[in-house]
Amino acid sequence: KAGEQWNAPTSFTLAPGTARTIGVRFVTAPSIAAIEDTLVANHRPVAVGIPGYVVPTDQEASLFLKTPQPVAKVESLPAGALTATPTASAKGWARYTVRSKGWGRASLAITYADGSVQTVSYYITKPLDQTMADLGRFSTHQQWYEDKADPFGRNPAILTYDREAGKVVTQDPRVWISGMSDEGGAGSWVAAIAKQLDNPDPAEIAKLQRLVDATIQGGLQVADGPHAGAVRKSLFYYDPAAHPGYYDPSVDWKTWTSWSKKDAGDLGRAYNYPHVAIGHWVLYRVARNHPGLVTAHPWRWYLDHAYQTTTAMMRDAPYYTQFGLMEGDVFVDILRDLTREGLT
Repeated sequence: KAGEQWNAPTSFTLAPGTARTIGVRFVTAPSIAAIEDTLVANHRPVAVGIPGYVVPTDQEASLFLKTPQPVAKVESLPAGALTATPTASAKGWARYTVRSKGWGRASLAITYADGSVQTVSYYITKPLDQTMADLGRFSTHQQWYEDKADPFGRNPAILTYDREAGKVVTQDPRVWISGMSDEGGAGSWVAAIAKQLDNPDPAEIAKLQRLVDATIQGGLQVADGPHAGAVRKSLFYYDPAAHPGYYDPSVDWKTWTSWSKKDAGDLGRAYNYPHVAIGHWVLYRVARNHPGLVTAHPWRWYLDHAYQTTTAMMRDAPYYTQFGLMEGDVFVDILRDLTREGLT
């Protein structure tokens, strides 16, 4: 189910005995930063979208064009989804103000004087405050999972959601997908909690406090002892002897992705630590900036646990930290807040 092509496909028919030659030309740039200059030097049109190619309907974007040919016309596909209005140009770049209507995929087809066409693809979203509200509502309702009998301690949880099936994914042979960890399993609950930084919602925060206390602490994260603060690879794991009849027999559970309980409990994967650190740090920020919204613990508790997660990573999972971590800049924010609070 690949969906529609971003660019409309074209075709032609070859009559018997005829031929047509199609070539592709490659040029090399000395560096990533030099790609645009290299294209200009080779007389190719360059398009740069600022701040990018996702355009909320309540905001404007800019499109800069540097081309060897004059622009003949700019069309929106579908019609009316995007408008591109010429504004001031500078240093050889033509600037257009881009506005959007509707929702979903759209593109601008730019036709030049020589007949060539360049397509710039966009994605139109709702206004940012509505998008954030949708994210919080969906993650804390449709993705919210509660089951006191859950054998993996995911009660409560925010689990991966299967859009086609219309339900959360309680089991997957890639166990982290259902285990609230790694990018595939942690992304949803991290997004739900990060959203509270700028768009706090009391009902959502109440649920997220429960999730941290009941499922993160002592479940995904070691609560005490010599490894306090360390983060496990997944809450969900494959152990048919311990949980007979639980696992879907139509699924292949024999690959490396179906971690055992021991493997899922490994503490050495640094990539999982930023997720838990974000959970604690965001609730610290909300407690500090919005008195009364966070009630489970005082702000100091959350900042202390964010710090504990950071030091546990360097103690129990130092290897991957040398390469950089996705969402790893949260550790810089934690250090800055510790300094500001006089705790360093």
